[in-house]
Amino acid sequence: MALLGWLALVAQAARLQGEEVGAFDLRTNTQPATINATEGAVLLYRGGLQPPQRIEPPQRMKLSRTNAPPTLEYQQQLQTLLTAWASLTLADQTTLRVWEMTRLYVVHPASNSAPPKLNIEEGEIHVNSRGAREGSCRVDTPYGTANPQGTEYVVSVDPLQRRTQITLFDGEADISNGRDHRVLKAGEQGTLSPGRQIEVRSIQASNIVQWWIYYPAVLDPEELPLTAEEKARAAESLAAYRSGSLAQALRNYPGYPQDARIDTDGQAIYYAALLLSVGSVRRAESALQRVNTNAPLARALRTMVEAVSVDMTGLDAPGKKRRASPSGRRLSASADSDLSSLSASEWIAVSYSHQATNNLEAAVESSRRAVERSPGFGFGWARLGELEFSFGRLSAARSAMEKALVLSPSNAPAHALQGFLLAGENRWRQALASFDRAIQLDARLANAWLGRGLCKRRLAWREPRRGPGAGRGVRPLPDWLSDLSTAVSLEPTRSLVRSYMGKGFAEVGEVELAEKELAYAKALDANDPTPWLYSAFLRREENRVNEAVYDLEQSIERNDNRAVYRSRLLLDEDRAVRSSSLASLYRDAGMNRLALAEAASAVSADYANYSAHQFLAESYNTLRDPTRFNLRYETVWFNELLLANLLSPPGATPLSQHVSQQEYSRLFEHNRVGLTTDSSYRSDGQYRELSSQFGVVGNMAWSLDLDYQRNDGIHPNNQLERTEWYTTVKQQLTPQDSVLLLSEHIDYRAGDIYQTYTPRDTDTRFRLNESQPGSVFVGYHREWSPGVDSLLLGGWVDASQEAQGGNYAIDVLAHNGGGTPVSQPQAFQFIDGVQTRFWSWEANQIFQTADHGALVGGRWQEGRLRTSDRIEPVDFDPDRIIRGSFETPLRETSAYGYYTCKLLDPLIITAGIGWDQATFGENFRSPPLTNTPTHRSRWEPKGALTWVPNAWMTLRGSYSKSLGGVTANGAYRLEPTQLAGFPTTYRSILSESLGGSMSAPALETAGLALSLRMTDRLYAGFEVRALSSSARNWIGALDVDEGPGGTVQRLSLTQTATTRETMGSVYANCLISSECLVGLDYSVTHARYRSVLPEPASLIIDGPSDFTQRSTLHRIGIRGAFNHPSGFFANTDLSWLLQSSSSSVTGERTPGESFVDVNASLGYRFRRQRAEFLLGVMNLAGRSYELNPLTPYEEFPRSRVFVARLRFKF
Repeated sequence: MALLGWLALVAQAARLQGEEVGAFDLRTNTQPATINATEGAVLLYRGGLQPPQRIEPPQRMKLSRTNAPPTLEYQQQLQTLLTAWASLTLADQTTLRVWEMTRLYVVHPASNSAPPKLNIEEGEIHVNSRGAREGSCRVDTPYGTANPQGTEYVVSVDPLQRRTQITLFDGEADISNGRDHRVLKAGEQGTLSPGRQIEVRSIQASNIVQWWIYYPAVLDPEELPLTAEEKARAAESLAAYRSGSLAQALRNYPGYPQDARIDTDGQAIYYAALLLSVGSVRRAESALQRVNTNAPLARALRTMVEAVSVDMTGLDAPGKKRRASPSGRRLSASADSDLSSLSASEWIAVSYSHQATNNLEAAVESSRRAVERSPGFGFGWARLGELEFSFGRLSAARSAMEKALVLSPSNAPAHALQGFLLAGENRWRQALASFDRAIQLDARLANAWLGRGLCKRRLAWREPRRGPGAGRGVRPLPDWLSDLSTAVSLEPTRSLVRSYMGKGFAEVGEVELAEKELAYAKALDANDPTPWLYSAFLRREENRVNEAVYDLEQSIERNDNRAVYRSRLLLDEDRAVRSSSLASLYRDAGMNRLALAEAASAVSADYANYSAHQFLAESYNTLRDPTRFNLRYETVWFNELLLANLLSPPGATPLSQHVSQQEYSRLFEHNRVGLTTDSSYRSDGQYRELSSQFGVVGNMAWSLDLDYQRNDGIHPNNQLERTEWYTTVKQQLTPQDSVLLLSEHIDYRAGDIYQTYTPRDTDTRFRLNESQPGSVFVGYHREWSPGVDSLLLGGWVDASQEAQGGNYAIDVLAHNGGGTPVSQPQAFQFIDGVQTRFWSWEANQIFQTADHGALVGGRWQEGRLRTSDRIEPVDFDPDRIIRGSFETPLRETSAYGYYTCKLLDPLIITAGIGWDQATFGENFRSPPLTNTPTHRSRWEPKGALTWVPNAWMTLRGSYSKSLGGVTANGAYRLEPTQLAGFPTTYRSILSESLGGSMSAPALETAGLALSLRMTDRLYAGFEVRALSSSARNWIGALDVDEGPGGTVQRLSLTQTATTRETMGSVYANCLISSECLVGLDYSVTHARYRSVLPEPASLIIDGPSDFTQRSTLHRIGIRGAFNHPSGFFANTDLSWLLQSSSSSVTGERTPGESFVDVNASLGYRFRRQRAEFLLGVMNLAGRSYELNPLTPYEEFPRSRVFVARLRFKF
């Protein structure tokens, strides 16, 4: 009933969520067009004798439910005067950008399901109908018509030339002028004139539509060569310019809106700068024609124009580099001048020139020179703030922004920068106010619209844009997505903005529209990694995993093309994020080894990348023993999990402290509460439940995680019941500071679950109970700047263990009358308990630059081991019961340092040194117990390399020495436990089924791996690892004096246990189609275990004092996977294992084993992976096996087993 209740709750929540974020109906209706923004004189003619109405700019209105933005009703005419413009959204979500001197009206469609019609009398408009489902609206002009099909285009109507020009950027369009009919393709321009044939030619769009580019201000008004009289005449305009309001400066210019009389170079330069601010490039160039080309400020303007101009040749030649100088003039006109004589205006222009050539360091330095030359230059300080933000230097960016707003309080880019800085501090409503203010000041600033839309998304603003058409059976775009749509209309050639629009469509369930937008973003700039990244995420949600892998690989290859916006360090962080995402996709596709290699490369590129640490934690989690008896990977798993939780911001993916204005993706996150469950049941009596309840509210995130497992067992006394509960809370204190609270509760009860050669070797009386009632850790993370992080971790662990069993052999040393010791192994029953309590403290400092990195830290742990035991003979004799309780110290001190260097761009070398010292009780595990303390210390050299010479090859290598933990204390650490993806420390290399738990073993590890992406669909690699462990163990024994007044003494016999393990493997995976994968792998593992009991132990131990075991395991695996976009999937895998073993005790080889294990499953996965159901069969042949646990292997079913699994999340 409880399960049914949970399912009902989940179904209800899923239904509500579907209503909230489900697909929006974007079909057309009778709704008129909405006016989003205007600037300048925009008139509305309502018809009849009514005089025209000047539209108040909507961006300056206080909009509410009752005060909606203005609309353009059908048959009403909209007119823009000189230097004016408007942005509109039609009922079918088509967006219009209306340029100056334009007259148009919207014609009522023939039916509610048909798109509207546009009638353009004169002027120029940009139409984006990508958001319309039913195709684009028909366009009528006095000289011809166009019927586009889901396209993007510009329509220009010139009454003086009596012609219409239609420039098509995407899709196709039928155009006609009554005499001729043509089909226009993308990248073509058609010219329609009355009575003539239509002319079609290929175009370079950048030379045609420069009016939609945003031209920033570069002129310092104090440097303008104006006379006193000219300054007085333009005083109001200059005052507005100094305040940062370019639009107001143009409106206040003498003679506006008509072209003013220009008599001097100073007037021409200033007027040209104002015209550029509203996109009037032709008029600005006309004004500059009279100015000497060597005039410093004229050079500054031309340099800026060339630097920010963008062509669209990528439409015709995908993959071709973006050209920054469409006019062919030298990009660095000002840069070639004598640097000592450059003005502040020229320095700012040069900064744009350097940015256009991917030299951000020089761009920052140029901006600093500008404000040094002119400290009162508000636009210069705003520019410096933007560039500092691109490096993630938030304090410097904030300081520059504040100075800019003091000097120019109406500076729209500075207000937008303030918005992003506030968003980085999770001050969403203040950020929203800053973006609102930026839009009010300059509605052409696409970044402000984009930032406002994403902040609304973060605040979960899902209300649709209000207007007269709302509530008529149609659900328009949500308000936040409408802002993104406006940003696209303002900068339609900017691939990055369109990528976020595509991501936004995917967020509201409009998959088709998302795919269209992302495809066009790829065409706009084939070198931009962002649309490929979001396309990969979209395909993954649509269960198209193989296609997602390809798209994300393309995104990584293009990562460094964003150097125009991002510093080298932040580009490395971007690559690390994409690599960790690619690792997750590789895992989804079934390529686990390739996934681990990709995540390891991500950590090497950016050690502070929490997403890569999270993926590594998940990868090592799959290698853990489900019964939690063998603890081989516990340390590396928990270490990666701690690092991921400490380094991540609350919610794991919201806005981080060093987000730059070119990296908005994390702003798509929003406050949420969720639940995930993963339930599986096997017919051999195994049940497991994994559940997480998580949430993000403001600056706080939490996760409540349950891992419950119950095994009925396959032979007597093989039962297991395990409960693990983790509570994790993350709180952001300041933009740079966060704290983490982690608590654990573990309850473990089991019989004999040792891995044995045969189930017949079972102790039917053995029981093991473990409890960890409430271990608590507190972590602190301080990010001083990008690449400089401080981590602190402190906590308290309280764990207890109790074991009991019968027929336990204890060596008894008995003395006869002559005093000669006689070895008499005897069977005892025992109960022993260990209580481990300790404090743990660790500090860790990370330093990273583009080419170097360092990590230093230290750890101190202090506690006590309290032990007790009760030993009695199997044939109960109360006089021979032995009891005892002891207490020994537990202490560990560690110090370490690592240095990472990029010798060449693709080669990363890491070298490290560590020192460990441990103090603990000699024998606190093997009864009879003792209380003698012992010490162990070690110097630990470490090294690793990661070499990625190209996109298809990754070479990794690692070597390390380390000291393992005494008990669970070894897992609570911040020191790296893996290098280049190879674990450097283990709880135990030897299976605990053979040698028991080891205390502070001396470990030595080495590994080498090569991963190859031979084609877009073929992957291969090999891996070699060598592990060794050496430890001194203590075995309990009794020294019995059977003479008169005889005594019984506890002894600890020293055992030296050495384990060596060598493993080699090769693998290949092939994505044979967009839905299928096949994989093949071979591995061989050779293990050697030697146990030595030195004198005088050899005198009393029954059996050899020096023995060796060897084992070799070969394994061949073949697997296939099928993932259909509909959600159906199937998997099958075949493993053939061949093992041979030998022992020096018998001198003979243990009977080997050869068996085949076949598994198959099929299931259904819901869209966006909301739920998954699987049915399968394991060990299809139903055959048992006998394997030596000396060579590690996963536990296979010993008979045919059916499995069912259900997962869901919301």
